[in-house]
Amino acid sequence: MKTILLVVLAPAVLLLIAGCQTAERRSDAPVPLTGTQWVLRELNGKPVVPGEGFQSPTLKLDAANKRVSGMSGINRYAGPCELDGATLRFGLFMGTRMAGPPEAMAAEDAFLAALGEVRAWKISGQILELSDGTKTVARFQATVPPDD
Repeated sequence: MKTILLVVLAPAVLLLIAGCQTAERRSDAPVPLTGTQWVLRELNGKPVVPGEGFQSPTLKLDAANKRVSGMSGINRYAGPCELDGATLRFGLFMGTRMAGPPEAMAAEDAFLAALGEVRAWKISGQILELSDGTKTVARFQATVPPDD
């Protein structure tokens, strides 16, 4: 009986272990720039911490329509984008016009200004770095699996 139990359980345990390792590798695999929801983690070298009246800004690119959209902290924004290889530029944004605490409004303005400086992008695993061509201006983390 013990031999039969061992023969039945051993392959099941091996499959379970292999499945966990596969899931770990997938979480480290790069995600696509477009169709992925990105959440801001760092702006101009400083960590972004959501606070009262301020959510972490987000970014989502739609390559087919050449558009970008997301949350800028207090308001939603959208606008055109140009994507050509590792080059990325954003056009003028439109957005909602809700007010928030002065610190949150300043953080939102800084985020939108940083997007205006973007000239290039790079993804390492789950992290998206946007740069002005010489330094990283924003660092994002993927939060939602990419669209299929």
